[in-house]
Order: sequence, then structure tokens, then C-alpha cells
Amino acid sequence: PIHVQPEWYFMFAYAILRSIPHKAGGVYVMFLSIVVLYLIPTLHTGKYRSLCFYPLNQVVFWVLVGSFISLTWIGARPVREPYIILGQCLSVIYFSSLLLNPLSLWVWDKLLEYPKFCVSRPVDLKWFKFLAYFKLLKLVNRENSAREWANKCSKM
Repeated sequence: PIHVQPEWYFMFAYAILRSIPHKAGGVYVMFLSIVVLYLIPTLHTGKYRSLCFYPLNQVVFWVLVGSFISLTWIGARPVREPYIILGQCLSVIYFSSLLLNPLSLWVWDKLLEYPKFCVSRPVDLKWFKFLAYFKLLKLVNRENSAREWANKCSKM
């Protein structure tokens, strides 16, 4: 019924429930959206415990918060056409940001790994440009060019 609405702290799950046309699938995804909130602490698989070292993950986190707040707002709106499409899009963003969380941690950790043959000091920001160029050269399968460039930079 139109007049039935849950409490404000379950509005995001209610918006996800309304955005899926299949009833059983909607109930399943609604419960999954609540359970996933309990799993967020276990998704942190990075080398550093704080998110201040992971700028990509900070963006993913704020996208998750924004989609959560937007879904809460949409859950209080009537079941009409612009809100149904917005609820579907925000539901996809909500779950995809939870999937991108460990991936962004892994990407950033791989980016900050130093090549062992070039540098043997701890990570600091002045070497970030060097690392970015080195990883970019390795990414495009230019291993020899990356080694030559790293040797040239280490001689300077």
C-alpha cells in the first residue's frame, strides 16, 4: 500500500525493495543490502589500516554514503516514475561501490609497491611521480623501457 512506510533507518532498504519488480528478488536484495552493512569492516583488505592512505577508496566510500543517503530520501518519496528509475540506478551504485571497495584497495597497494631493484626506502610522496611512471610503463608491457628509465632516474 502507498501509505505504508518503514522507519527512517530502513528507508534505503525499502527503496531497494521498491526498485526491483520481482517480489521475491526484491525481498532477497533488501535483506542483502542490510547484511552487507555488517560486512563492510571485513572488506578492508589493504596493507594500511587507515583510509587516509587510500584516495581511491575514499572516493568509493563517499559514493557509498551518497547513494545510501539518496536511497533513504527516495524511500520516502511516492512510487512514481522518476523515483523508481532513480532507485534502480542508486541501488546499482550502492552494490557496485561495495564491490569496488576491495578492488580499489588492491589497485592502490599495487601502485605503491616499489620496484625492488631501484629503490629500497620507505614510501613517501616525493617518489610517487617516479612510481606512477614506472607502473605505467610496466602496465603497457614496456618492461625494458621501465628498467632503463628507472636506471636513468637513479643516476640523477
